Amino acid sequence: MLPAQLERTFASLPGYFCSTSKDGVYVHLYDNSTLDWHLDNGTGLKIVQKTNYPWDGDVKMTVTPAQNADFTLFVRIPGWVKFAKVAVNGKGIDGAQAGQYLAIKRQWKAGDTVSLNFRCPPKRSLRIHS
Repeated sequence: MLPAQLERTFASLPGYFCSTSKDGVYVHLYDNSTLDWHLDNGTGLKIVQKTNYPWDGDVKMTVTPAQNADFTLFVRIPGWVKFAKVAVNGKGIDGAQAGQYLAIKRQWKAGDTVSLNFRCPPKRSLRIHS
């Protein structure tokens, strides 16, 4: 049997990745995952993420509402990002700023894709020898 704290942590994990509100859907974290939930108005929604993040900065999301739906998808732009490229169905979206959510308001249709690219340059670690 799991301790109560651990059970509560496991139960809350989906909310760490995504959350919904009357305004739309917030994507907080990026990983290979599937959100199978609903919008505030009850419309079914699936968002599938495919990525190798954080090892590279490419994230692809496929958005599939049960029927065409107007809502805002808020994607988090990590604070460490110096360059972020966002596109919906291959068309670039302006306004991505580090440490903020980019609001993408539109009528979403089954199979729409959101592509994110966060430039992840390799960093050389500093070694100090005594």
